[in-house]
Amino acid sequence: MRVNAAIGGWSEDGEILNAFDAEELHNWLNAVALRRRHDRRIEFSEPDISFRMMEESEDAVVLRIYFELRGRPPWAPADSAEMDDIWIELRLRRQDFATAAASLQSEFASIQGL
Repeated sequence: MRVNAAIGGWSEDGEILNAFDAEELHNWLNAVALRRRHDRRIEFSEPDISFRMMEESEDAVVLRIYFELRGRPPWAPADSAEMDDIWIELRLRRQDFATAAASLQSEFASIQGL
C-alpha cells in the first residue's frame, strides 16, 4: 500500500488483503459503481484500513479512507484502533469504482494463476 496525500506520504509492505477481503472489496466497489445496495463503510484488519462513503450523488461519491494501526503513517503511530484520526478524502466518479473493481479482479486473477 502506498499513500501520497496532502497529509503526507507513506507505504506499507506485505500482504494488503487476503483472498476473502479482496473479494469483499471487489463486490463492494462494484455495488457502489452500479448503485446497488451496499454498506456505507467497509473495514479490513490487514492493514487496518476502512472506507466510508461520506456523500453520494447520481454520478459521484465522496469517499473517506481511514488508516489505523499498521496502516498508519510512521509519523503517527497508535496503540489502539478505531481512532479515526488519520484519513484522506477523495471525490470520485462511480466509473472510478468500476475501474478499481476490474483492476482488483485482474490483479487477483493473476496472483491465483501463479
